[in-house]
Amino acid sequence: MTALTPGRHDDRRPVWHPDGERLAYTSFRDDVPNTFVYDLDAKTHRRVTNVVTGATATSWLPPDSSARAKADSLGETAAGRLVVTATPSQTRDQAYFVEPERTPHSNDSVHVPAAYSDWAKARPPRTIPRRIASDSSLVTGRSDYNSWANITHVLSLPLPYYNGPNEWGVAGLTVWNEPLGKHALALAGSASFPSPLDNSYFLASYVNNQFWPTLTLSGYSFPYTARIYDGSFLVEDRTGLDLSMRWPLDAFSAPYAGASLLGRLRYAAVDPLETDDLLYGAFDLPGSPRLPEPERGEVTQLTLGFQWKRQRPYRFNNVHPLDGLGLRAAVTGAADVLGAESRYLRGDLASYAVVPAFGKSRLFVYGRAQAQTGDPLMQNYIGFSRYDAIRPGLPGATPLALGAGAERVRGYRRLGGVSRAALAKPRHAGAGRPRVVG
Repeated sequence: MTALTPGRHDDRRPVWHPDGERLAYTSFRDDVPNTFVYDLDAKTHRRVTNVVTGATATSWLPPDSSARAKADSLGETAAGRLVVTATPSQTRDQAYFVEPERTPHSNDSVHVPAAYSDWAKARPPRTIPRRIASDSSLVTGRSDYNSWANITHVLSLPLPYYNGPNEWGVAGLTVWNEPLGKHALALAGSASFPSPLDNSYFLASYVNNQFWPTLTLSGYSFPYTARIYDGSFLVEDRTGLDLSMRWPLDAFSAPYAGASLLGRLRYAAVDPLETDDLLYGAFDLPGSPRLPEPERGEVTQLTLGFQWKRQRPYRFNNVHPLDGLGLRAAVTGAADVLGAESRYLRGDLASYAVVPAFGKSRLFVYGRAQAQTGDPLMQNYIGFSRYDAIRPGLPGATPLALGAGAERVRGYRRLGGVSRAALAKPRHAGAGRPRVVG
């Protein structure tokens, strides 16, 4: 950390020169904003504007070709142009191009009319000093910080619900955390009064950031999110425990990029709910094949994975990212332990890239390869699905998600349950329907 200004004035809004050798900033030393430039090599400050009504630096444009040619002929370095905004009246703002090497008005003492500077002279009746001397008499004791003892309540919200005379009760949630983010605990659920054993649900999750890596322990007895399976919606009632791990890898750290190891140990009893009367067959095609009936069973599985992603920040990343590159590899194994009946091994590799096309248009390229051997539950097949997985469009960067084993190949409406699968699909952002290539 290097302080470039002495701190006597209100200096703000730093703007870098494109070559990173100079820095423009706005100073209120005149009671109104004016622009100054700091040279990193010479360690000198120079005034650029001396405007009574103020001039604020907003950006520094690189030099154009004619400016570069002129500078080269003089043996100098082209400086580009500063963009500053000024407020000549209370009804409008204006933007100007300013040469960063210009010499402002020679009179450094600017007389600012009271109408422009009175706002800066208002002061509170009492101010907190910048430096406060320590008072040892106020310290009554010292001890190590105990994060467990500082877990505090954030929110609890109980709500009654009614779903007919045979199904009613109380639902709610509670959230607890620790101020430094070392621990977080959330519990949500519902208690059915007519059928407490059959229709009561809960979901509890605890996140521990005190150790390395981050650990998440979840326990649940809850209907899993609905997904399209063959010609119907599949809802699974799951009861089990999950232990997840995320370990960031410093070896792969780079600007806008990061990598991490992922792990998940899960035991769950899966019970597909009866959904024959819920839009069953609404998505069927005449004469199309059918998937086998979903199975109930118990699963004990371990997943290990590696994920790397790079994406620069952009205000419209959620709808139209300009760049991005990601890779995720995972291996999942299930064994017949703890009463589980499913035993299989699955490998999964996925990658995506956002490739520049023309202008701000982009080509999104995505590929995925899978292989599986063993005996998983019928509904956990890999291959190709008729329909896309149901995923909410949450804000954030371009996702690299490995959801259900089966994935949609756009343009085709056939099913494919296989032991090995691979697909690759580019699509032009904003150019209509994606084109399937394989």
